[in-house]
Amino acid sequence: MYKGIEKEELTKEKTCFLVCAGESKVVLPKLQPEDFLIAVDGGLDCCLSLGVEPMICVGDFDSVSGEALEYLVKLQQTTPQRVLRLPREKDDTDTLRSLREGLERGYGEFQIYGALGGRLDHTFANLQCLLFLKKKGARGWLVGERELVFLLSGERASFPESAKGIFSLFSLSQKCHGVTIAGAKYELSEGQLEDSFPLGISNEFIGEKTLLEVQEGVVLCIVTFERGEVMFPEILPW
Repeated sequence: MYKGIEKEELTKEKTCFLVCAGESKVVLPKLQPEDFLIAVDGGLDCCLSLGVEPMICVGDFDSVSGEALEYLVKLQQTTPQRVLRLPREKDDTDTLRSLREGLERGYGEFQIYGALGGRLDHTFANLQCLLFLKKKGARGWLVGERELVFLLSGERASFPESAKGIFSLFSLSQKCHGVTIAGAKYELSEGQLEDSFPLGISNEFIGEKTLLEVQEGVVLCIVTFERGEVMFPEILPW
C-alpha cells in the first residue's frame, strides 16, 4: 500500500470520485461532505461545466480548454496544493496517478466518470485501473451515462428486481471457477468462464433479483441499463 496504508485502513464508507475526459456527458451524484472529487486532466472542463469544484486537479493538462487553464492558474496562485501537475512523458496515466492520490488519502471506494468513451486504448487502460484497485484492496467502478463496469473476485453482487438492461461477464483470469448467475435470462450454477471464450456476453435482467457470484478468479462485469440512472449492486464477500 502507499505511504504505509494497510488494507484495513482503507474505507469504503466514503467515496473518491474521479472525472475524466473520455465522455461528453457525465452525470455526477450528489457528493457527501466526506467524499473527495478529483478532476483528471481534461475532466476539469467537465467539472466546470457541471458547476462542481474539484478538491484537486491531476494531470499534464494537455487537453484542457483555455477556461480550464485560467482556472488552474488561479488555483496555483491561491491554493497550489490543489494542483498536481504531471509531466507529459510518464509511466502512470493521469487516471492511475489520481487513483494513487485517493489511496494515499485512505479512500477505498472509487467511482470513475468519463472513462469509457473516446480512445479504445484509454478505455482499456482504465479497465486495468480497476484491477490495480482490486489488488490494493479497494473497489473501483467505471460509470457511464448508462453503463457500469466493475470487477468480481471471491465476491457476489446482487441487483434488485427493478434493474432493466443487459450485462456481460468476461474472465480476466485464464479460468474463473464457481461462477453463478441467478435470476437472469441465462443462468449458471457454479460454472466456469475462460479468457478465450466469451460465454458470459449479453445476458438480460428479467425483473427478478439477480445474483452474480465468482468464487475464484477475476471477472469483468459490464452492465448497460435500459433507461434511467445507473444502479450500483450490493457487493458482499463470497
